[in-house]
Amino acid sequence: MIQYGDLWRAGANQATTITSDTEFKIGDQTIPAGEYALFIIPNESEWIFILNKNNGTWGATGYDNLLDVARISVPVNNSDFRETLTIEISNVTDKALGINVLWENKSATLPITVEYHKQAIVNITAELNSINDLYKKYNAIATYYLENDSQPIKALEYAKKSCELDAKVFNIKALFLAYVANGE
Repeated sequence: MIQYGDLWRAGANQATTITSDTEFKIGDQTIPAGEYALFIIPNESEWIFILNKNNGTWGATGYDNLLDVARISVPVNNSDFRETLTIEISNVTDKALGINVLWENKSATLPITVEYHKQAIVNITAELNSINDLYKKYNAIATYYLENDSQPIKALEYAKKSCELDAKVFNIKALFLAYVANGE
């Protein structure tokens, strides 16, 4: 049994890991894309979640705090009794999610956020480097800008490029909506 204040591997046997192919945030701490071991230090009123670079540890053996990437304290809540450790993903949006850790009659949530707009622009740029169906890609970019109320001038620019390459009903619609978004 883990005592308050002791390091816990948040699972059994090999350390539980969190993997992301994009940069994300825990609180105000930016975490690079990668795979990290999840450790928790449970206390009575708060749990300290730890992400650690050494993702191949067995239990807490081999844990080295110098390899910590992030630590965040979160409040502990009362919950329904759970015989076994449960990890759930909740409150998933384009920008955030929660990793809920439930054990016995307690729970705590690790809040994770992403700068989805920043990642979307990275993805858009990568897509533009491929010329297959470029008119579809330009339309997708215009649609993204329109649906996210972000840079209507850019939406118009990409909608025009899409229609210039191959005018289809869907990209003509995006062009129309881009003109409207720009007050034209």
